Amino acid sequence: MPRAPKAKAIATSSAEEDTKPYNRTPSAPPASPGKKGKTWTKADKIKLLLEVIGSQKPDFDMISTKFEGRTRSQVYDQWRQQVLPGIKATGSVEGGKASE
Repeated sequence: MPRAPKAKAIATSSAEEDTKPYNRTPSAPPASPGKKGKTWTKADKIKLLLEVIGSQKPDFDMISTKFEGRTRSQVYDQWRQQVLPGIKATGSVEGGKASE
């Protein structure tokens, strides 16, 4: 069965369009300038390992307070993506995916 043609939109004044938030194009937040943080040194990785070993159940919120300028996510990601795989693969904090 053929479809019926769509009805044409009713023209509205520009003042009315400005009050409708769904008619506006969302503005994207400004792009960050590719900011790089400090790199993780071998000493940082060893300190992280010792902090995790020192706790029965690692609390990365608490552990991150011992790494100035680093967030909980940064500390946890370093543990999960670098330190732990390095230990599993080579027995060293330097081994793993992308050693630094």
